Parts: sequence; C-alpha cells; structure tokens
Amino acid sequence: MKKIALVILCLVVILSVSGCSKYINETDTEIYNKMAAKNEVMPETDEIGSYTEVYTNKNIYNQVAPIFKSETYTLIAKYEKEEYESQKSIVSEKYSIESSGEDADSSSFDLDGFRFSLLSEQYIDYPKTLYFIGFNDADRAVAYIYFYDQDLDVIDQSYDKFLREYSDWKY
Repeated sequence: MKKIALVILCLVVILSVSGCSKYINETDTEIYNKMAAKNEVMPETDEIGSYTEVYTNKNIYNQVAPIFKSETYTLIAKYEKEEYESQKSIVSEKYSIESSGEDADSSSFDLDGFRFSLLSEQYIDYPKTLYFIGFNDADRAVAYIYFYDQDLDVIDQSYDKFLREYSDWKY
C-alpha cells in the first residue's frame, strides 16, 4: 500500500512540474477588454484613439505548477503620425511615471524599440502588481503592460529581462 501511495505521489509531483506548459497565450481582444473593464489603469481598445493596428495578449506564466503563476496583459496600438503624437501626449498626462526614490533610474528601460516606464507607486503594489507604459517613436506605437503575481516577493533582474521571462514579450 505504501508503494502505491509513493508512486502516486511521485506521479503527481512529476506531472505538476513537467506536465504544464510554461506559457499560455491568448490574443483575443475580447479577453483583454474584459480585463480592462475591471481594471482602473489599463485602457480598453475603444479608449485609445484611432489606431491603425492593435495587438492584445494575455499571458499566463507557470513558474513551477499552475498554482504558482503570473498573468500579464499587453496592449500595443500603432498610429498614424499625428494621432501617435496626440496619444503620446494624452498618455503622458494621464499616467504618473515613477520618478523618485531608489528605483527612479531603473524604472525606465528600452525593449525592442520601446522606451518603457514603470508607473508610479499610486498604481502598483510592488512587486506583485506592476504597470508599464512604452513608446516606440519609430513604429508610432504605444504599449501598455499589466503584470500580476500574488506570490512574487522580489524582482532580481532588470525590467527588460523580467518582461521577456514573465510575459513572453515578443514584438
């Protein structure tokens, strides 16, 4: 009886660690908009002006097993030149960027042509809930990223590496 219990326990551990996909991605705009409707910071796609292209992504990152996971929602919108400048101004006025304290220098970073900034403390619960806003002048694109992980206690890497790992960022 003990052998059967031990075999079952081993199978459960092996399946929970190795049998799970590391990343689960969902690019349905409706899924993104449902989240944004409940989230006070992230805009819905009908709130971001007249874009030429829009990309949304919900990413679940399973760190060890499905119970230890993080969620990242990404919205990237591309614009014509005049609308991009207008949106850049609107976004810069609407959101407060982290600009004081120890993390002020490291709260802005470059990632695949975007200049990202971590939103200020009024929006975040560091490190469990984070929001990033990024601008890509060459592509005239604005990116919004929402990250949540209830179990995360520390971020021990740069934000660009962190986003690549936890959100499976691809642009």
